[in-house]
Amino acid sequence: MVGKKSRFLMCGAASAGMLAWLPLAHAQGNDQPVAASNGLEEIVVTARRREEKLQTVPISVQAFSGETLQKHRVEGIQDLSKLVPALTNVETKRDEEGLSIRGLNNSGASAQGQSNSVTTYFAEVPLPTGDSMGSGRYYDLDDAQVLKGPQGTLFGRNSTGGALLIGPKRPTNNFEGYAEVQFGNYGDREYQFAVNVPIVDDVLLARFAGERVRRDGFTHDVMTGQDLDSRDSWSGRGSITFRPADSFENYFVYDTYYSHSTGTSEILAYANPNFVITSLGLIPGCNTPVTLGGAGVLGGFNYGASFCSGVLPRVALFPGSVVDDAVAQQKALGIRANNGSVNGLDVSVSSGATDIATWSIDDNLTLKNIFGYREYKVLNRADGDGSALKLLDFPTPGGWNTTTAQYSEELQLQGKSLDDRLVWTVGNFALYSHAAGNENSTTVAVGSTTYTNLRPTERSEALFTQATYDLGGITPMLDGLRFTGGFRYTWDFRRLFQNQYNARGCVLGTSANGCTINLASEFHAPTWNVGLDYQLGSDTLLYATGRRGYRSGGLNTQSGGAVSPEFQPETVTDVEIGVKSDWRIMGMQARTNLSAFHSDFSNAQLSESGTLIGPTGAAQAVNAIVNAASATIQGIDLDATLIPVTGLKLTASWAYTQAKYDSVVNFFDPNDQATKRRPYPFTPLNKLVLDANYTLPLPQEWGPISVDVTWSYSTHQALAVLVDPMGNQSAYRTLDLHLAWDDIFGQPIDAQFFMTNVTDNEYRIGGFPVGTSLGFDAFVWNEPQMFGFSLKYRFGGPAETEAAPAAYAPPPTQAPAPAPRSYLVFFDFNKSDLSPQAKDIVDTAAKNASANKVTQLTVTGHTDTVGSDAYNMRLSRRRAEAVAAQLEKDGVPSSEIAIVAKGKRDLLVPTADGVREPQNRRVQIVFDGAAGS
Repeated sequence: MVGKKSRFLMCGAASAGMLAWLPLAHAQGNDQPVAASNGLEEIVVTARRREEKLQTVPISVQAFSGETLQKHRVEGIQDLSKLVPALTNVETKRDEEGLSIRGLNNSGASAQGQSNSVTTYFAEVPLPTGDSMGSGRYYDLDDAQVLKGPQGTLFGRNSTGGALLIGPKRPTNNFEGYAEVQFGNYGDREYQFAVNVPIVDDVLLARFAGERVRRDGFTHDVMTGQDLDSRDSWSGRGSITFRPADSFENYFVYDTYYSHSTGTSEILAYANPNFVITSLGLIPGCNTPVTLGGAGVLGGFNYGASFCSGVLPRVALFPGSVVDDAVAQQKALGIRANNGSVNGLDVSVSSGATDIATWSIDDNLTLKNIFGYREYKVLNRADGDGSALKLLDFPTPGGWNTTTAQYSEELQLQGKSLDDRLVWTVGNFALYSHAAGNENSTTVAVGSTTYTNLRPTERSEALFTQATYDLGGITPMLDGLRFTGGFRYTWDFRRLFQNQYNARGCVLGTSANGCTINLASEFHAPTWNVGLDYQLGSDTLLYATGRRGYRSGGLNTQSGGAVSPEFQPETVTDVEIGVKSDWRIMGMQARTNLSAFHSDFSNAQLSESGTLIGPTGAAQAVNAIVNAASATIQGIDLDATLIPVTGLKLTASWAYTQAKYDSVVNFFDPNDQATKRRPYPFTPLNKLVLDANYTLPLPQEWGPISVDVTWSYSTHQALAVLVDPMGNQSAYRTLDLHLAWDDIFGQPIDAQFFMTNVTDNEYRIGGFPVGTSLGFDAFVWNEPQMFGFSLKYRFGGPAETEAAPAAYAPPPTQAPAPAPRSYLVFFDFNKSDLSPQAKDIVDTAAKNASANKVTQLTVTGHTDTVGSDAYNMRLSRRRAEAVAAQLEKDGVPSSEIAIVAKGKRDLLVPTADGVREPQNRRVQIVFDGAAGS
């Protein structure tokens, strides 16, 4: 049931939908090709596996163009989360992407055998669990899209929280490219390039890009002498588009990434010398506790009386004041130095190939195949506690901690039926993943060393369908009201071969079978979504949707064989209502996208720790994933943009997320009361982002100079998954500054100065807050103030020169304007039929052509930016032919009409307010034969 607060939130969102909206004209005539535009950026997204305008998609999405990402120096999720308040990132190591959207997170998934709850897609292929778009890969991109809430149908693979879609730039039909250098503090030096080559125009196109990143570490390890938190990576990408016919296109992209850094600094914040690790039966009938530190001396402690008589003898792992001294020493060092005992090393290798074949069978039917292959390897050596104590170290001597090979295949059939009122997709998905070698790890926890060898295997298969129907096909009264329904069924298989032992013997299995276990399990579940959306005029969309998401079960990798080897799937059932609107207030252009949601989270997969009797008969610490909780998550997302004056753009994004566990059970101790107070992690109640971008009013020949300021604020959030007073991050703020100068003095040169974390604020972004399970807390802290300069040189570009924005000038009002010699005819989205207004414009053009004795007209068709190149080329021709047919009806001979189809090419045109943006859904009529034209 939806509670009173939930109903209040949703009613509030619905009320906000009654905002003013301004319809745009469908056709106009003028001497200049003026855009019927409101000046707001048009963004095309693929949130429903087809290209659509962001403002027409009935789900909550935040999307950013490649140019916006570059202007904000987005180099990882930590940067992206400053623009998307519903997105947070919790790290146990630098550049690891523990994504969390609306309270559903990936933290620890790769280490504990779980699937992601937020899946990252690169070029439409899901990345393996653990792999991420870390530093050194956010370059030469078309866009980044953050989908919020369960994506149970079209992006159904374990996307209970949402999905992150990263699109690399595809080859174009122009010879062009750029080279960029960047220098900054901490020895930052970065080099980036891209070159686009049309090998055969419109048929065979290629693009190549790469990046080299090096930056010194900003945290000094006084024991090893290393500067931790460095960057050192290479990245490359090559793509080819092959288009032998208008109806077929094959896009292939190969990318590779290699990073070799000094690893992550962990800063010790707390350690409890009295924390009981385990107990020993040294006194008959009594248990003697083993603690981190204190008065006991390992192997030679004294006790004056039996523990059973009330005196507490102990065995101290680090006797005396050693533990307290380590904490005091770290406090004196601050957060930009530590005293670790492991030489840090973080090596990541990621590569993959994607092949997307698209066959436009006809205007209403498209077959699409997406094949992907990914490889991912990681070697990580780190001191998890950041001190000389052996509290939690990862000194893996060799081999890879993770080595994964993944194959995926997805086949889609997309179509339109019933006079384009029914838009549908059916498909199937298959994924197979296996260890490309042995996965080795060495873990030292409170003095005990454990050796682990893994070989996991994963298989996932799914069938899915989704359709949207315009109910105007039933009765004209319902025109514009659309119903969407989707269904997916997923089958998952997991197998785990694991070998684990320590100095005492086997942790898993027995010596007879080499301390190994070989487990397998299967899971399956349906997921779905239903929704209604209504296009209120041309600029406002209202919608309501219900969804169910599914996260696969798995096999425990850290349980030591002492608990059930498998954990079951978790599900999220979600209701969302929202409004998307472009409007005007006092002549100012504005956009507001508002949504409210309520999610019921069931069978949640939680990490729990405790002590159980292991295979050897001794007590052992156990960490396991168990289905132990249900939760309620609800909130509001708001994205707003205001353009008060030309050149100034103000944006605000706000996420209010209320997340709490309804019930939690401690698997190891059902009577434990502390577990019931377990905090909901990684989810601030409020997160706000404010951004102001101002382009200075300078002479055009100087080139545009813009200033961008981004301020973000986050309230308190829990970083520990268990009750831990030290495992919280209080509210914090960040401020970033970017100054850009493009087209410097009319030359193809761009420069930028940037400064992130301007006020050098300090806050924790993750780590190991394990005070409840291991007796200490250590944290990863944010980056300090970073600043630098970049210089980019661009070459090549479109073959046809576009008109400069300043070319637009309104006709003088003091004298009658002559008959226009250029006309624009606008069309509805995806349509080629002339509206009544459009017919009036064409009739006027024909009349003036006759009066001026015009002997030649050029009719040029353009399309939206949405859809495949082949489809849009045909659509642009149909639009041009529709205008030509009307001209012929008006008496213009067909011999005097030249038809040109532009498709998606040459879309940028000047607009009345000087903003260059896509001018879509138009046909331009030009009088080529008129005197003086």
